[in-house]
Amino acid sequence: MNDNNLESQSRRNFFTQSVVLASGAFSLQELKELDISREIQIYSNEYKYNVERKRIISSYTDMKFIELLPKARSEVYEKSQVKWDTGVTSKMREGNYDLIDFLSNSWLTLSNFYPPKNFGGIDSEEYIKNYTKERFDYHWSKHTSSGKFDGGNMVIVIIGGDVSSDLERLVDDLVYALLMYEDKFNYMKWSKKWKV
Repeated sequence: MNDNNLESQSRRNFFTQSVVLASGAFSLQELKELDISREIQIYSNEYKYNVERKRIISSYTDMKFIELLPKARSEVYEKSQVKWDTGVTSKMREGNYDLIDFLSNSWLTLSNFYPPKNFGGIDSEEYIKNYTKERFDYHWSKHTSSGKFDGGNMVIVIIGGDVSSDLERLVDDLVYALLMYEDKFNYMKWSKKWKV
């Protein structure tokens, strides 16, 4: 495994831990007691030596990560909303990109439940980049029927919102595929929270 993949994996592990902390579901002390950060670190170290290792639905921390995604999404959405409410195009775009980054990282973390190169025969990071770019291209074409530069600055904000919606559905779709047969997980309840 090359250094870039290890760095990407490390970012995703940090992201998972950050979601657990940011959700407010656990205090730092509770995290230490549950030793979640240690489990995440162990997972990271194991991954270095076994690239076929994937996340496991029955793992407490992995399941907790999925359960906390709607709450984390709401927090990111609230922070983005502040930027959208400014009415300043550059700030509004920044809010979109914050949400898009969160959703992309969420999908990347979920993709760890699958074998490497499971999506399109390429690394998950490359897959989500390609997917996001394709969605930007599609929505750009959809909103600029007279030519690429006929929509003004606001069209870029609208396109970012459309891409965010696509990524939200992608995350929802992956959670559904992973957990539709899991008795301990109420997908309908999770999805309702996710879509709020």
